[in-house]
Amino acid sequence: SSLSSGGDWGQFGRGALKGGVLGGLGAASGYGIAASGLSTSWAFAGTVAADTWAGVGIDAAFDDCRSMSGCVGQNLAGSLLGSGLGYGVAGGVGYLNRTFHRTGDLGEQAAMGLLSRRGYSDLVQIQNASGHGIDIVGKNTRGAVRYFEVKASLGGQPPGLSRAQRDIDSFVVTRLQRAVRAQGHWRGVDPAARDSARRLLGEIRSGAEIRGIVMGVTRVDRPLSRMFVPRRWGSR
Repeated sequence: SSLSSGGDWGQFGRGALKGGVLGGLGAASGYGIAASGLSTSWAFAGTVAADTWAGVGIDAAFDDCRSMSGCVGQNLAGSLLGSGLGYGVAGGVGYLNRTFHRTGDLGEQAAMGLLSRRGYSDLVQIQNASGHGIDIVGKNTRGAVRYFEVKASLGGQPPGLSRAQRDIDSFVVTRLQRAVRAQGHWRGVDPAARDSARRLLGEIRSGAEIRGIVMGVTRVDRPLSRMFVPRRWGSR
């Protein structure tokens, strides 16, 4: 019978408790096995085993096992399904994350090479450990500082700027300040990048103009058909 018509609240409570305990145990065991350096297949097997036997233990504690074989089979099936979905989602997210970062890294490397060939000097990246920040800063052949935001894609159209990146003055100054402070997500920033950020901030405070370029890089993974699409960053 349903709970609304006088169902077994005790059974509902046991099920909710079991779900919570299994979720915690599955997550903890999977994290522990993965952190130990074992392969994904061993981590998956370990998670399923831990989850299955935890479920059997909880069922036995609540006298919900009609037979040991049936109890093991039911919990194993549930564990395989839940862990499979979990690992599938995690793998998909991980693949997208790796693809995104690889595309960005390739774009920045290609842009650095182009700028170097065009005579830019003192090229530096002012970024945190996650790769967020100012992609490239350098001096052109006249010695003027230019800031570059690289937008790379595997296809023929580079992505656009984020809302924060649209205001070049605010974006550059806040990222330089974060690099100098080296706190939070910026803790551990490269010392050379931090020194460059401190110097650039001083120049800006002394009246230096902030001028930049959005460097689009299309087909970034295909050097022979790669294209650079530069445009002015900001209104100046």
